Amino acid sequence: MAFAYKVHSVQHAEQVLPPPRRYRAAEYFVIFEILSQLALLVPAFEARHGLFRAATFGASFFLLPLALIPGRRRHPAARAAIVILAILALSILNPMRNSWLSAFAQLVLYGAILAPLFWVPGLNLDSRTWYRVLFILWVFHTLSATTGILQVYFPGRFQPNVSSVLADRLAYLKALRIDTETGQLVFRPMGLTDAPAGAATAGLYAVCLGLLLFVREKRRLWLRLALAASMPIGLAAIALSQVRTTMVMVAVCVTAFLVLLQLRNFRVRGRRTRFGERISKANILLAALTIGGTLTLGGTLALSLANKTVTKRITSLFSESPGQVYLSNRGYFLENTIDNLLPKYPLGAGPGRWGMMYSYFGNPSNLDSPMIWAEIQWTGWLLDGGVPLILAYVYALGLCLSFALRTALDRNATELGVFAAFVFAYDLAALSQTFDDPFFISQGGMEFWFMNALLFATALAFSRRGVRRLRS
Repeated sequence: MAFAYKVHSVQHAEQVLPPPRRYRAAEYFVIFEILSQLALLVPAFEARHGLFRAATFGASFFLLPLALIPGRRRHPAARAAIVILAILALSILNPMRNSWLSAFAQLVLYGAILAPLFWVPGLNLDSRTWYRVLFILWVFHTLSATTGILQVYFPGRFQPNVSSVLADRLAYLKALRIDTETGQLVFRPMGLTDAPAGAATAGLYAVCLGLLLFVREKRRLWLRLALAASMPIGLAAIALSQVRTTMVMVAVCVTAFLVLLQLRNFRVRGRRTRFGERISKANILLAALTIGGTLTLGGTLALSLANKTVTKRITSLFSESPGQVYLSNRGYFLENTIDNLLPKYPLGAGPGRWGMMYSYFGNPSNLDSPMIWAEIQWTGWLLDGGVPLILAYVYALGLCLSFALRTALDRNATELGVFAAFVFAYDLAALSQTFDDPFFISQGGMEFWFMNALLFATALAFSRRGVRRLRS
């Protein structure tokens, strides 16, 4: 690991040491992110939607001074992130850029998305911090997924206005409707978002975070029941949203998490660690059975609301081999990136020639460098910085996966190991998402770096307390 755990009882270390000063910026950041999302649902704020969408990214920049706190350690991927930003800064000079403003705006957006990697390690955290952060996220996304179910069950109710960005794209919006069992045509569940199918993301978090917190929770039966109930609700929201890649992400995340828990169980067997000893075969089996119940109940709920639509969408995943299914759908964009765009733009086409930064700050009159459509993250990376940016970003992702895996399998990582197992599974799911959409140029990308930085900051806090106890 980046630093070794040399203390066998972190719990004892925390009892011996006086409680250090804690920073609640992680919790406040998540709460602010949620409030900014909810503001998009208020009709009175419709004219300021752009401001609220940018607010979370701005907050990430605002917290950067926390990176200057003395004595902090850098996440293993921090240097790779600096290289990413350096490549983008140099790419602004690319003569094929569309405009200086859109290119610079794209650099700023990348910076905001990567910023948690720098400011989160400056916080003084413990296991309670990551639990509170993930619990807050679980509550919000469970409510969002539940709202999405109600939007289908009661057509026309509980549904906010569609985002102004999508409102004019009538043909696109028409494709985002499903037929219910009552014969009504409704938008795919939006949840607590302003975009049809937005409940799919909420469903992902409701299932995956619900499973993590379910495994961790030992005492409060009512909370365990609530966590178990949130998982089928989340799965039903995903099925009704018709987002097949999110279904794949859930499968990847859940499978990797359970497998890693079992591997961790072998590693800590016979050792008196604070939490590892409690992850028994019975507990892992219970979690697996809960997932089985989730598939049954979530599928039944989704089918009861939109049987034909859901059945057709799910069976399309198994109509051919996984590779053929992908190639016949989103795979075209990957092929186009490799066959056509890569030979043309090996060093990039200049930042800001695609996506929202072009929409907001691009110059449509520059016909020599027009907008280029990017449907998947690999296309976006290639356009923004070429092969060097792709290599740097993939290297940074690899460092995150490596740190999470080593922390999850460390014998003395105590409760932190379970969190690390979840983060590793979450990282794998996020990596799979890059083949479907530009995940790392969105709020989801910022949450990825936030989650990995949160794991590192918590591990750092555990290590520091251990060292202080040995010196006392």
